[in-house]
Amino acid sequence: MKRYIFAALILTGCIAAGCTDTDAPQETETSVCETTVTTTVTTTVTTTVTTTETTTEQTYITITDDSGGFSYSGELMQIGDDDSGYMQIPADFIRHIDPDNEDVLQYSDETGKNIFTLDRYADIDYETAAQNLSSYLSSSKELQGVSGAAVPVAGHDAIQLSGTYDDGCYAVIWLIADSADPTGCYYLALEFDSDHRFMMACTSTFMTASEHAAADDKDTDD
Repeated sequence: MKRYIFAALILTGCIAAGCTDTDAPQETETSVCETTVTTTVTTTVTTTVTTTETTTEQTYITITDDSGGFSYSGELMQIGDDDSGYMQIPADFIRHIDPDNEDVLQYSDETGKNIFTLDRYADIDYETAAQNLSSYLSSSKELQGVSGAAVPVAGHDAIQLSGTYDDGCYAVIWLIADSADPTGCYYLALEFDSDHRFMMACTSTFMTASEHAAADDKDTDD
């Protein structure tokens, strides 16, 4: 049974236009995550995520959220593009193609159940997008126990929405402000089972297109 809620025709329409008139998500912590998702990065190879001793896109690091509740140690690879944003994820994840929406950037483990999704929406700010998506999720009943909270993601203002599927898997979604263009926002979503909570730590590596360009320029200068 397909349980993914991230098909473009659904998401783009509901995020941009909204489904019902409801208040924005309240600033309450989600029970799915058990802690807020403010995150920092520490590395066992270099002092920053963007610095590596190899010439490949992969590096071995440790990433941890602020509370220490979610962490991951291992090889990471960078995914993303200027249209979707960037982040680092476990190196054994593979490109995931949703037949309903092949343009959305998704990576999953070999089971196809644990998924990272990155996207960006133009002409809608993150707060309005979060309100519209919250309305859709609450009315569609695709997720159970939907809750929202204002939390930072890698130093960016964001609103987090979360809930669980009928099969017990989690979905956590962030609408992230784009400081370079406040009229748009980034969309970061994780779907995972109880054995893959460590995926939450990867949110600490999120970068906007402008941040990624600045990091590339710095590496070139160095």
